[in-house]
Amino acid sequence: MPDLTPDERIAADIRMRLEQHEMIDASRITVEVADGIVKLVGTATNRFVRHRAEDLASDVEGVKEVMNKIGIQPSDAEPGPVLSTQAGHKGGSTQRS
Repeated sequence: MPDLTPDERIAADIRMRLEQHEMIDASRITVEVADGIVKLVGTATNRFVRHRAEDLASDVEGVKEVMNKIGIQPSDAEPGPVLSTQAGHKGGSTQRS
């Protein structure tokens, strides 16, 4: 196997980390590297996966910056949010803190 350039080594390391993570479908993410600047492009099933992919890329030696262009697109198999209502519940809307 020929020697890899630093950018090729970074890209290979990031791909390996993405593939090894149990929650990330690495086939949905493309990794591009130029001069140590990583660009992640593709889709993730949720925000956690999107941010985790960025964190994994940032941790690779030689990475100067990560541009995260991963969009959110839930898979068909992923359940949606569970909404429940209580009969007789009085009050206004629920706010997140």
